[in-house]
Amino acid sequence: MNRKSQILIIQMKLIIYCGLVLLLVHFSIGEKYQKSCYNKDNYIDYKDAKYAHQDFFDFFTQQVKKYSDGKLSLSHSQEKGFQIIAESEIRAGEFFLFLPVKYILQVFSNFQYKGYIINAIKNLNRNKGQKNDIPQTLVLALRILIGWKQYGTIPWCEMGNHKKDGTVEDMWFMNKMMSYYSQLKLDDFHSWTYPQVQYYKQHGLPYELQTSREYYYNGLMKELKLMGNATELIDLISNFTEVNHWWSVVTTRNHGGMSIQWKLMWNLTDSRYQRDLDDNDIWEIDNVNFVIPLLDIMNHYAPKSMEDDYSFKLNIFPPHPQYSKCNSIAVSTLIPLLIPGDEVTYVYNQQMESFKYLQSYGFTVENNPFSAALLRAQNYFKMLSANEIDVCRIVGCLDIEMEIEDFYNTYRNHSKMQFQLTKLTTPNLNLLNIFRVKFLSEEGLVDLTNQQAKLLMANNLRQNHYWGYQNELLSIMKYINVAQSFYSKGIPIQKDKNIIQQLMQQYGSDAWVNDDIRRKILTHQVTIEKKQAKQFHILYALERGIDIIFRNVKFDLIV
Repeated sequence: MNRKSQILIIQMKLIIYCGLVLLLVHFSIGEKYQKSCYNKDNYIDYKDAKYAHQDFFDFFTQQVKKYSDGKLSLSHSQEKGFQIIAESEIRAGEFFLFLPVKYILQVFSNFQYKGYIINAIKNLNRNKGQKNDIPQTLVLALRILIGWKQYGTIPWCEMGNHKKDGTVEDMWFMNKMMSYYSQLKLDDFHSWTYPQVQYYKQHGLPYELQTSREYYYNGLMKELKLMGNATELIDLISNFTEVNHWWSVVTTRNHGGMSIQWKLMWNLTDSRYQRDLDDNDIWEIDNVNFVIPLLDIMNHYAPKSMEDDYSFKLNIFPPHPQYSKCNSIAVSTLIPLLIPGDEVTYVYNQQMESFKYLQSYGFTVENNPFSAALLRAQNYFKMLSANEIDVCRIVGCLDIEMEIEDFYNTYRNHSKMQFQLTKLTTPNLNLLNIFRVKFLSEEGLVDLTNQQAKLLMANNLRQNHYWGYQNELLSIMKYINVAQSFYSKGIPIQKDKNIIQQLMQQYGSDAWVNDDIRRKILTHQVTIEKKQAKQFHILYALERGIDIIFRNVKFDLIV
């Protein structure tokens, strides 16, 4: 081997050696940094910090002014809690709040113990033989609870896209936000005690049950215990009451988004984005749940009518030149104009009926144009003949995709059926069409012996909204009768209002502090909304009947 070759080999060995040294140094520093990030001794000050109401008020005031460049301020009331107030004019489409994305909490990025949780969910999937049914919101609640109990904040290595994005100032920000969350009085239905739920069942209207949170929690905990090496994690999340509180914190503040938004927020490369998607493939990749601290202080924008449906936008902005090195999430609204002193609100969820707001977010919306109520009526299908059922399938009182035999097998043993009455759409056509078919004369049924005749009948119904004077009048009268009997069940609206008034007079402003009293008031508020939806249907049917009689009499007079 010549000298030149020997020198080349020595140089290559030196390069490889230096590379290995640098790699070892990188990993040792990374490991040391990671251990330092999760060293509980570094977080004593955060865990010991205590805050009163005035501390939160001062903190939120300072932060909303800071991240809105002075456009926003803060106020507070017992009934509505903290309220964001406009300090200057805010026009439609104008962005007025800019928050660093490193404050946004989600489960797609790495956090302590995430590997245990993901593996437990995968084991649960294998055992059930189906796709994951553990909600993201539960895992996000566990992430925040773990940070709160161990550190009193979110560790700096879990903020942003890079491990060194988080600063001491950021950790104090998250410390105050999490302390505020820990003290929140939440009224989503999962937070209610058994006696409070019973009060709703006694005074409220029927509602659709949700799957118990304990079902998901117990399934996850069972798999974690079987793993055998997750003892520390299990100890942190073993108290379901604590988990349930933080779960409600997440669900009442949750912003649903898409994975591409998450990629843009954190400036992820294509390869990093795909790797993270693969790591989180137990969830639907197009659905990411976000908790956005500070933005979630805004109260819900309650529309006054179906046309009053302004949207709010979240956009990704470059880093704020003064406050952050990472991207910002910016907020704008299409409300035409906010003037100084106006409350700045945010749409939690558009076009949602009143009980869903209570069930999911813990508040009610007065005069909600999207209010709805479930009408549980007699199973009229059981009284229909084969011909009538055939017509029903054409006009829409039966699922046209369902075979008659399948329908009978599904519904013949049911004594009652459910129909939804909403302010948005009147009447419930499924129910009205049943009566239209039932009052169709036998002669009319006989005429519908071929498919062409049936399609003509269905087309006539769509264009003219009824088949004939007598048939429609009888159908409307039956509809009024059913809706009226449904409305007359329970106490009248005025009594609900009287109960609210009595509770407010007895407890004053303390009514909003006392969980039992506040939830009684919420019960009657949402019940009023549902009863108003029923009133709309009675009024609609009366107007419809009067209009049909008038048109028929007018026609006779002309003739």
